[in-house]
Amino acid sequence: MSRLPPERVHSLYRGIYEAYTANFRIKLHELADYLHVVRNTTSDYLKKAYENEMIFPPQLRLKMFAEVKEYVYALKVHDGFRVYENLKISPHIFNMEAGKGIFNLFMITSLPLNLEDIPVKEVVFEGVRSDYVIPFIPDIDSRTSLEWMKKRGEKTPSPSILEVTYPHRDIIWNNREWDIFQLLRYNASKTHTEIAKKISLHSDTFAESLRRILANTINYVPYYQKGHGSYMSWTLIFQSDYEHFLIDLLSCFPCTTVIYKVTDWLVAHVKVDAHYSGSYLRLFCQLEDRKYINTFDMAFPAMHWHPDP
Repeated sequence: MSRLPPERVHSLYRGIYEAYTANFRIKLHELADYLHVVRNTTSDYLKKAYENEMIFPPQLRLKMFAEVKEYVYALKVHDGFRVYENLKISPHIFNMEAGKGIFNLFMITSLPLNLEDIPVKEVVFEGVRSDYVIPFIPDIDSRTSLEWMKKRGEKTPSPSILEVTYPHRDIIWNNREWDIFQLLRYNASKTHTEIAKKISLHSDTFAESLRRILANTINYVPYYQKGHGSYMSWTLIFQSDYEHFLIDLLSCFPCTTVIYKVTDWLVAHVKVDAHYSGSYLRLFCQLEDRKYINTFDMAFPAMHWHPDP
């Protein structure tokens, strides 16, 4: 790999994120043209970005409909890590975190769970999630991020609520399309050849199925400037009469932030630079003091699991 100035290296990683966000099935030669480097250099930096967990493969997530819903559970349970390990066999849990904080077990499921089977001490919240809100990541560092948030926090916002609806689907997937979605959920850039190793289908059929799948999903590219492991994981929960104001604030984080609503809770999964963690926390507490946040709490996931497709 050729040696480049740090600013140019950053622009390449940033460019990979931007290019995949614009077209998550971009081909290598197209990415090289976008980055203004040769294919070998593009391939080297793309490989390094994945190895250092600065960028993850493009992801697909379901939009919510009247007939398609995902269920979120934030629980305080006895012996959380043991319960976390035991629940991995459940066929309906596809995202689970264990940690400490206001809750120690967090799950997203494809069907409602029977909580009587789990040693629950407290249900912090449960319900159907909204569609995900995943902001485009600004090209800034954590210090600038905090300055942006402080500046936006000085404004006097108007009350606003994130409206959640569950419309009926216009496109109803067949069983094969559900299977394709599962294979693409955590890597939407897989080729027809890769998919065909698991599911027998013609390339034209795959193209049409992909079009139908994308109509009912959102896609995003996880991006972490310093590498995923360099940040603290926070799950923030809010009750507020100023939800769009909070979403605007949360959009300032310089890493992938996933936001959605469950009943009257606004939930945000964020990555935080430890050096600025106290400043971020102080800012949210100040907004709570100013009554822009009615209730604010957080959890710190230490373990994360999803089943292999």
